Amino acid sequence: MIVPAYNAGLALIDALDSILKQTLQPAVVHIVDDQSPSDDAGLARTYIAEHQIKGWYVHQLHENLGAGGARDFGIRNSTTEYIALLDADDLWLPDHLASAFGVIDKFDLTLFGGRTHKMSRGEHVPSKTEEEHITQICLDILLLKCYFLTSTVVLKRASYLDCGGFLPGLKLSEDYSLWLRFAANLNNRCAVSNLVHALYRDSDTTTTRRLSKNHWAHERAELANFRYLHNQDSISSAQLMLSSGFSFLKYIKRLLTHH
Repeated sequence: MIVPAYNAGLALIDALDSILKQTLQPAVVHIVDDQSPSDDAGLARTYIAEHQIKGWYVHQLHENLGAGGARDFGIRNSTTEYIALLDADDLWLPDHLASAFGVIDKFDLTLFGGRTHKMSRGEHVPSKTEEEHITQICLDILLLKCYFLTSTVVLKRASYLDCGGFLPGLKLSEDYSLWLRFAANLNNRCAVSNLVHALYRDSDTTTTRRLSKNHWAHERAELANFRYLHNQDSISSAQLMLSSGFSFLKYIKRLLTHH
């Protein structure tokens, strides 16, 4: 599994705790410090030493690559068949991996995702009282909405490498770009669960959260994803127009909602 970290600070410790509490433990964990000014690598090494954990590795990049680049570095330095992703400011629920791999095995998935829940002060972790429903996600559906939330994703490493991984230089919508390319390959089986698998903080402490506040920058990145697919002959001109138009309508809605 891969944990990219940039200026996460003590939030990283909470994320690592959530890994250690998994009912199904990951075979290997790669923590990638993306040139963090808060010395996330040092925090991670101290945590590993204090808990005497085997199979957890800390990498410190020589340049800032962004979350996508840091994840890509970790994935390419891993050898496991499947890769789980967790951002350093998010938390997994204790049965995330066990539940995810249960679904992956049952439906022979190459890309799995679940729901996330916003963490609020004093709030209890939501209990899984709902019946689980698994929805297969095809490219046409994914073009209209990003159903895969990064800290819930488990993906097949071979399929990741086959579709080109996280594209270099992208720092917004880089994860959506990857899910779209997964779905564009008809050999991949992609699906999401309706159950909550991870918790997230509503804060501006990470670069991704701050960048996402720039709605127009995020919109341009999303539109660029669609153009990339069209240039790769993965979608038709009609699909490009439909997805771009629908995306722009959502952008206008976000602007009206936040004002």
